[in-house]
Amino acid sequence: MTSPLSTAAPAATALYRGLLREVTKQVTKKNNNPTWQRYLRAQFEVVPADAAQHRARLVDAENALLFLRSNRTHRELLEGYFPVLAEDERIKRTAGKVGLQLPRMFDPDGDVARDSSSSTA
Repeated sequence: MTSPLSTAAPAATALYRGLLREVTKQVTKKNNNPTWQRYLRAQFEVVPADAAQHRARLVDAENALLFLRSNRTHRELLEGYFPVLAEDERIKRTAGKVGLQLPRMFDPDGDVARDSSSSTA
């Protein structure tokens, strides 16, 4: 079986492989749904006869690849700088940023109040 781009230019092949890689990372693996992979393959298997239309499709594919890579990088940076926290921990950190401490919470099982930071929900 030949590749959809076996007769195409190396730049188009690299573009196809990059798009396929990003779609696999971001969509197919997460959702276990190969629909976008199939769509991408179908789009690259059909080469328009008009050279101008072919160049326009390659430019659109380059833009899509840039968007997918940028979107993934942005998501990775957000996860690194703003980790997902439990609500209690998020509130405690937010109060700490402005120099406040959370009040001691009443413990109905004991007669000693405990810090809100040591609560387990």
